[in-house]
Amino acid sequence: MSRWGARGERLLEAARASRPFLPGFVLNAGLVVAVVVFGWSLLEIAVVYVLEIAVINLVSLVVALFTPQPIEDLDGERWNTAPTPIQPVPQIPPVYARNVRFVLRYVAFVGVLVPVLFHRLVSVYGSESLYTASIGIAVGGIVLFELPRVWRYFVRDRSHRAQSPMDAITFGDTN
Repeated sequence: MSRWGARGERLLEAARASRPFLPGFVLNAGLVVAVVVFGWSLLEIAVVYVLEIAVINLVSLVVALFTPQPIEDLDGERWNTAPTPIQPVPQIPPVYARNVRFVLRYVAFVGVLVPVLFHRLVSVYGSESLYTASIGIAVGGIVLFELPRVWRYFVRDRSHRAQSPMDAITFGDTN
């Protein structure tokens, strides 16, 4: 193989290995572009990151409802028994009753944390520049980045069946 052929193969291997990180790189590069092109301030960037936390947690908490495996580190009778599925719509995976209380605990935490952070940012910096198309595009980018990521690791091939609610929460935290 020629010298350029081997280098080309290594570059292709590196590109394949880094493919899962490409959307995150594009998203963060987009923030740099937003500062340079749209003149974003610290407020807009902070708001985007708070909204990113909200979106990631929302998606992770929804996935946690569909994971049937018990949480190993938690004691309690409900984690030592078979999960009780509730499937109101046949097209989506069943929700497990024992996961609902677990998810509600996290919803209470995130449901307080995100509004407090958002309110603090707006009260310090004002809200006039938050209602722009560029902020909307950034939030749309976060959603479009997160949904395929969750699809790949939890929904495709029904891999959520081998996961616990804590796995879904931890997955969201690693973003």
